[in-house]
Amino acid sequence: MIGLRTPILRGNLNFSFLNLYEDTELAGYQIHRLKTELHEALIDLSARSNSFPVLVGWNGEVRSVDTEDWRTVERTEVEGKVHELIRALTEAEELGRSVYAVGD
Repeated sequence: MIGLRTPILRGNLNFSFLNLYEDTELAGYQIHRLKTELHEALIDLSARSNSFPVLVGWNGEVRSVDTEDWRTVERTEVEGKVHELIRALTEAEELGRSVYAVGD
């Protein structure tokens, strides 16, 4: 799965409201904000080639060019995952529930 640890698209997406290393509860406006960012991600994805490399993390404790872990992903697979997440967030909104993002 592609995480939010590293931007996979243009740098204009902002996931700063997520704590990537601890559990985070999303509710109300935060769910709305995340859905808005995901819709923007779909627009950015539409400009991508059918497959493209994604930085998914680093090997070891030191973050450097030499330890980067890149994977090639299919655009349609990423789009499908984004749509799944949007549907889950929409359901949470409709039910008045929170969503939990589990950190590393």
